[in-house]
Amino acid sequence: MTDRRQSPRRPGREVGWAEARIRPGRDVEVVDVGAGGALLEGTTRLMPGTHIVLLLREEGRSVAVGCRVVRCEVVALEGGSGIRYRGAVRFDTPCRL
Repeated sequence: MTDRRQSPRRPGREVGWAEARIRPGRDVEVVDVGAGGALLEGTTRLMPGTHIVLLLREEGRSVAVGCRVVRCEVVALEGGSGIRYRGAVRFDTPCRL
């Protein structure tokens, strides 16, 4: 399998973006992030091809980043709490890490 990423990825916690929110207010975890996109995990299903705004929280402030959802899949079925999804997003504008 070939790695098609255009930039290296780093864990979300390593760059200070472990937690994020998809507008209007659904929390997600940043699994990993690169200059061109991120891998997110949470209970929110992301529809491929849709545009979302991701609020990245860092050091007491939030940064809004426009994104396009590339893919999304179920990664876990949690007893009474539902389904966990993992989705990849491509940033509209590359981010500095």
